[in-house]
Parts: sequence; C-alpha cells; structure tokens
Amino acid sequence: MESMYSEAIDYHIYAVLLLVLTITLFYIYTQFQQDFGRYKKSIRIWMPIYGFALASTFFTGVVMMAAKHLEFTLANNLMIAETFLLLYLEIRRHKMMKVSPQSDEAYYIAYAKRIYAIELLTVFVVVYIAKSAAMV
Repeated sequence: MESMYSEAIDYHIYAVLLLVLTITLFYIYTQFQQDFGRYKKSIRIWMPIYGFALASTFFTGVVMMAAKHLEFTLANNLMIAETFLLLYLEIRRHKMMKVSPQSDEAYYIAYAKRIYAIELLTVFVVVYIAKSAAMV
C-alpha cells in the first residue's frame, strides 16, 4: 500500500507539472498569436495533452486518497474543487471558442487570457496551501 502511495505521489507531481506547463504555454500563446484561425487550430491540437494532464492529476489524487483511506482534509478538498474549477473553465473557454465569430477575435483572446490567468493562479495557490498543510 505504501509503494502504491509513493508511486502515485511521483506521478501526481509530474501530472501537475505537465498541467502547469500546458496552461503556461496556452497563456503565452494567447499573448503572441495574431492569427485567430491558426490559434484555434493549435489550441485544438494541444487540448488532448491538457485533458490528459488534468485527468492524470485527478486520477493520481484519487489513488493517493484511497491509499490513505479517503482522508478529506482541507488540502484534499481544495484540490478536488480546483479540478472541477479547471474543468469548468476549460469547457466555458472551449464553448466560447466554438461560437465566437471572426469579428470577436480580440474579445475571445482577452477572455482566454483571463481564464488561463485564473487557472494558473488557482493551481499555484492550491499547491502552496497543500504544501503548507503538509508541513504542519
């Protein structure tokens, strides 16, 4: 049981790093991309990697909670809430991208920047809270 927990921690850390990397790349890409059609195409190519990172993070978190007999601490509850928040924000951003006409390109880019900034901020805040809760 302990080996499963330690492996889940390792995979969880890598999944969170991949998640932060993809969100950061998306945010940087919204900063420097001028062609909206090319932006949409490249984001759609990278979305499976983001989805995989989010799902891997959630799955390894569930495995770790199961190994520790489902202890619902503040840090665990925040991580679960953050997963659902990230999923909700990505669904909203993706729906906006699908229905946004070519005339609303600037509005969509500003909207995507806000969503990615919120996602990055929540990831860093929850990781900080989880690390400080683990230290206690």
